[in-house]
Amino acid sequence: MKLIIEAGSTRSQSALLNSSGKVVKRAQTAGINPVTDPNYKKAVHEIIRHYRGHEIVSTYHYGSGCISDTVNGGLKYEYANNFSISESSIIVKDDLIGSALSSCQHEPGIIVICGTGSISSYYDGYQLMGKIASGGYLIGDEGSGYDLGHRLMKRYIRQLLTPSEQSLIQKTINLTPQELITHLYTINNVRRYMAQQCVLLQKMNEGTRHEIISASFDSMYRHLIKPLYEKHQKPVHFVGSVGYHFQAHLKELLKKNNILAGSFQASAIEGLIKYHRHE
Repeated sequence: MKLIIEAGSTRSQSALLNSSGKVVKRAQTAGINPVTDPNYKKAVHEIIRHYRGHEIVSTYHYGSGCISDTVNGGLKYEYANNFSISESSIIVKDDLIGSALSSCQHEPGIIVICGTGSISSYYDGYQLMGKIASGGYLIGDEGSGYDLGHRLMKRYIRQLLTPSEQSLIQKTINLTPQELITHLYTINNVRRYMAQQCVLLQKMNEGTRHEIISASFDSMYRHLIKPLYEKHQKPVHFVGSVGYHFQAHLKELLKKNNILAGSFQASAIEGLIKYHRHE
C-alpha cells in the first residue's frame, strides 16, 4: 500500500492507497512544520497511529518546512522506524512540489501555495524552476492567512477599526488589544495563531475587509506571481485554504492583470492521490 501525506502548517491530510489505487483509509490530523513548530513530531506520530498495522510499502510526505536534508531525514526515520520499512521507500519533499504535482500533474504551470503561509514557483511539468523564496512570516508570506490575520490584528491593536469591529474581535478572541500584544509574545506558534484570525475578516465591514484583502493580495501578486508570469505566461494554480476560500478575489485580481487562472484547491491531497495512482 502507498501512504500519501499532504502536511500543511495548520492541518495534514493523508490517504492510504491499495495496490489497485483505491483509497482504503483517510485521516485529517494536526499540521506539521518542522521549521516553525518545535513539537512537530507529535503530529507526525498522530498520522502514524492512524495507519499502523497496515502493510505500507512506500510513503510520500509533502510538507511545510521540508527544506533540508536534516529535516527530511528526520521525518524519514520516524516513518521507517514505525512502519518497519526502509528509508529508501520513503519520499519526503516540500509542499510546493506536492502542490505542483497535484495541480499540474505533468503539465507546466505556476504554483502558488496560499494557506497559513505563501510561496510560489514555476513547474515545467517535470520539476520546479525559479522558486521564489518566501522567507517565512518574518520576511514574506504575502497574501497568506498569516498576512491577512496580521494586517487585521495590527489594526485591532492600534484601535484603527470601528467601535463595533473592535468589540467583535475582543469578544471573539477574549483579549483586549494590550492583552493580545502580551499573548503574541508568549505563545509557541504565532504564525498559526495569526492565520487563524483571518476568518474574522468575514465579520468585518465591507470597507475594512476590502482594504485588507486587496492590500495583502496585491502584495502577493507583485512579489510571488508577476515575476514568474512575465517569464512563463502559464496558468496560475492556487493550493491552500486561503486561496480556495478567497478565490473570487484572486480571480478578479488575475483578470485585472490579464493573467490566466488555473485551479483552486483547498488541499493538494486529491491531486496527489491521482498522481501517485497512475505513477
